[in-house]
Amino acid sequence: NIVGLDWNGKEKQLYAMQHGRDQLHEFYPEMYDDKQSAELPAEEMFLVKKGSNFGWPYCYYDEFQSKKILNPEYGGDSKKQGRCAGVDQPIMAFPGHWAPNALLFYTGTQFPERYRNGAFICFHGSWNRAPLPQAGYNIAFVPFKNGKASNKYEIFADGFAGVAEIK
Repeated sequence: NIVGLDWNGKEKQLYAMQHGRDQLHEFYPEMYDDKQSAELPAEEMFLVKKGSNFGWPYCYYDEFQSKKILNPEYGGDSKKQGRCAGVDQPIMAFPGHWAPNALLFYTGTQFPERYRNGAFICFHGSWNRAPLPQAGYNIAFVPFKNGKASNKYEIFADGFAGVAEIK
């Protein structure tokens, strides 16, 4: 479920952001509790190359186990990798259900130098992180250096969640 997609002109590479799946606990309560379902799967950022295989629809990324896990629909048990063991890994993972909607590599000059060629990712936030608080109504920034994503993202802007008033 790729929603954010952008070409990094400096690196001449394609990157993508994927929405993870939903409702692991609701469909498979014998394998996932409410908290696991709220946290999993991670939202994934990919470097897309010719021949890439990210495991769809068979696999999801478990950020706690740091690996791709076989979806229960295909024989997974929340731990088994199976056919997912050899698929391409994300270059970065974000908390589950943040729901990335857009990806943009910054090429401007208004922001400080450290932002140049970094990735901004807009998330629309969760609807199903219960029993945890809903989250992800933000814009994250991923610094890139020498063509590689840093191992950490930072929240660039936050506080977009709120109660909409309809008049």
